[in-house]
Amino acid sequence: MIGALGTALSATANRVFPGGQPAPRSAPPAKTGLDNSPAFEVSVSRQGENAAGLLASLPPSGIDPALHIKRAETHLKQLMAALGIPASTTVKIHATAGGSFRLTADHPKAAELETMINNGAARELRNSLIGAHSGAVLQRTSKAMSMAMKGAEQNPGKGEQYYAWVKGIVDEALSMGFAFSYSGEGMTGTLLKPGNVPIGTTEGLDPPS
Repeated sequence: MIGALGTALSATANRVFPGGQPAPRSAPPAKTGLDNSPAFEVSVSRQGENAAGLLASLPPSGIDPALHIKRAETHLKQLMAALGIPASTTVKIHATAGGSFRLTADHPKAAELETMINNGAARELRNSLIGAHSGAVLQRTSKAMSMAMKGAEQNPGKGEQYYAWVKGIVDEALSMGFAFSYSGEGMTGTLLKPGNVPIGTTEGLDPPS
């Protein structure tokens, strides 16, 4: 059931940790009450446990978007000062699932700042932006995995429905963009569902009943 999610967690963790994420902790197969459905149970116990171990092994800073957003704010202020952009200037940054960034600001140096983010010249800012985006995706997919595993334990006969639901959540989360907004008062950020509509990290997760 959780094979696709395990892959998704590894992919998003690699975006947070470019050098590779810590190895997942090993654990014996869990007794889930799904023993009468061997294929489903094995999928949860092996790949699901590995995915859960991966999450448990990540340091909190790796999956907390708020910390990355705070770091991004610090780096953005430094770059704005270096380029002569007033700290009171409103800056909006849209991160796509493909890893590129679009920046808008009412200042002649806005395009230069966007280029620096995309070409790696502003590496610390870029890494912080990616970390916030990836952390939000990782939190959303891990929440969906947890809900699906709990639901499947309680309703073994609906295993395929939970599989389809969690796979859809993973696919959608990995395609989501992320919007950052900076003003003189600070920076905020949010995931974007299709249509560039803001959505909370765990908002709208309704598993099969």
